[in-house]
Amino acid sequence: MRTTLFCLGFALLLVACDDNSAANNNTNNINNTNNSNNVNNTNNVNNTNNTNNTNNGNTAVVINEFTSSGDDTVELFNAGTQSADLSGWILTDDVMADNAASYDPALDSEKLVFAQGTTLAPGEFLVIIKGTAAGQHPFGIAAEGETLTLLDDSVALRDQVVFGDSQATVSWCRIPDGSSTFMRCVETFGAANEQDRCGDGLLDNDEECDPMVTVTDTCQEINSIFTGGTLGCTTSCTFDTTGCTTNAVCDASALVLNEVCHKDADCGVAGITTGDWLEIFNTTDATASLAGCYLQVADGPTVEVTVQFASVAGFETAVVAPHGYFLVDNTPALFDAGNDHTVTLLSEDASTVINSLITSEALTTDGDTAGGTCTIDEAGDFPTPGTTNQCQ
Repeated sequence: MRTTLFCLGFALLLVACDDNSAANNNTNNINNTNNSNNVNNTNNVNNTNNTNNTNNGNTAVVINEFTSSGDDTVELFNAGTQSADLSGWILTDDVMADNAASYDPALDSEKLVFAQGTTLAPGEFLVIIKGTAAGQHPFGIAAEGETLTLLDDSVALRDQVVFGDSQATVSWCRIPDGSSTFMRCVETFGAANEQDRCGDGLLDNDEECDPMVTVTDTCQEINSIFTGGTLGCTTSCTFDTTGCTTNAVCDASALVLNEVCHKDADCGVAGITTGDWLEIFNTTDATASLAGCYLQVADGPTVEVTVQFASVAGFETAVVAPHGYFLVDNTPALFDAGNDHTVTLLSEDASTVINSLITSEALTTDGDTAGGTCTIDEAGDFPTPGTTNQCQ
């Protein structure tokens, strides 16, 4: 018999929950969009790399899963047998590790305070994305690693997780749910956590390759556009073609890097972008070839990556229409930058600079590299992926 239950959701909204659904996970999902950026992911199950998690024995509610990509999603889980009242509880990234006693909520402007009447039933998940609406958290989760903390309404520590560089770029979660062991996972917000098998030395599921296994395929075998080079394997178990070579052309005199966004949660546009994104603009009346151009990302004086568009799957023959916009979204193999990183568009020799922007900003006027820039990730800004820039 199919039974329909009614669950009390966040902000006291009644939502229907089917107890005969495939997942049957008792999920309390607040304004959640599930964005998956599959980058920098290796299998680490030792739970020793800059990771601590502390849970006060007085509660069974834990920070169960989170990601530093997309919407900076955080998932709570009630591993106990009793319903938990979260009214007045705080979720924040502003508490020092092992130093909750010194935390003053009045000094923390970027915290989520759970509304009165918020409860979490045994075995239930609570999914929270970054945003400014009710039930959303306002802080960004740093890819370089930081500390997430859950405090109760008396500001007593309930759970704290410290994670390291790149551990949460896809998902950092407890395996199994509610346990003390964290590892890299695939995103399963609102459902049972699942370990990411990439890096286990086997070709699992739909993996193209595994970083622990020698790649025997060649660049030419996977795409005829490549003329040579070395094919590798990314840490997300997809072919790494950045070492492959092509004869692709870059129409450097026509193309300009027009807009760059480091974090979709800060400068994304719902329904258009789902991850870090950038925009190329064609200043001419003719179609321009982008495939042979290079994109470079640098943190200060340190160049982190230089990639040719044609070497990334889907961009082998990329062109930009006359006076058109070319949007690159959620493609970490091509564009994966941090805050205040320099993003540079290069000609086909991989050294001649066309122009550069800092994350996250846009040219004041489309295609005008001499007319100044504006930010697109601060309050009041207007990011415009794929359309005319709107600097204020």
